[in-house]
Amino acid sequence: MKKIETKEIGFRIRALRRQGDLTQTQLAEKLSIDRSTLSKIESGVITPTAQILADLKSIFAMSIDWLLTGEGINELYQVDKENQYIKEMAMDMAKSNSVKHAVVGFYLKYRMEYLGFLNLPLNKQYDNMDAADIGGSHG
Repeated sequence: MKKIETKEIGFRIRALRRQGDLTQTQLAEKLSIDRSTLSKIESGVITPTAQILADLKSIFAMSIDWLLTGEGINELYQVDKENQYIKEMAMDMAKSNSVKHAVVGFYLKYRMEYLGFLNLPLNKQYDNMDAADIGGSHG
């Protein structure tokens, strides 16, 4: 088992804070501690309490084991990072009118097929529309 080094814990906390785009003041507020206490933790002067570790786990969705030892993969953080990438990609796609039209067209086609499969009446308003009719201007 690897020895727990206070300076290394502080380094990992600082890295998480920076990756989360938080200032020391912002993270300290989330942890309900003084900014100076967080500064001492990040610089390795003091060791974080169990409560601070638990709060960091919740804030950053990361493993306390990884935070303490640096061993293993910080899997939960990696998943959160991937989710952020997917969210950013979806937001970029939403800026494109052609993508909006394609999504609306897919939805309408799926909706009509699904309602037909269930033998339910289609909403007449959408019967003869395509994605271009819904989105307005073309992109």
